[in-house]
Amino acid sequence: MKLKIKLFLVLLLIAFPQTAHADTTHNVYYLESDVLGNDIMTCKPYEFEGDFSDRDIAYILFYNLFDKSPNYIPEGTHLLDVSLLDHQLVLNVSHEMLSYGGGCYYETCLIKQILCTAFDIEGVNDVTLLVDGSLCYFPEGSLIYKVTDI
Repeated sequence: MKLKIKLFLVLLLIAFPQTAHADTTHNVYYLESDVLGNDIMTCKPYEFEGDFSDRDIAYILFYNLFDKSPNYIPEGTHLLDVSLLDHQLVLNVSHEMLSYGGGCYYETCLIKQILCTAFDIEGVNDVTLLVDGSLCYFPEGSLIYKVTDI
């Protein structure tokens, strides 16, 4: 049954890809410390020229978020998959996402980076984060499941 549903979703995405307008700019958001030790939200713009699907844009943005330092994404976290269907962005990441050990502030900052980057993509109405393909609670109890705002 699951295989049939996944096959249907893949065929649906091929038949009706969500395409971004040509020449768009999207941001990857980072929290960095200033000289006083305060965290400030910064962003790095990525320009897309030509037709990119919203899924491809999401993949590129999150690949860069997880690959760059400094930020609150735990070292070694890899983006495994991205899907975008009916305005729901689903990110599937490796188990290293949960390896930071906890801390409410750390967890809040980590999630804020993900959600700010996600909602910068036109057409994303809600976000779900999977860890190795499953819904998982973060060490401090947060769950990113169909989140609709930051």
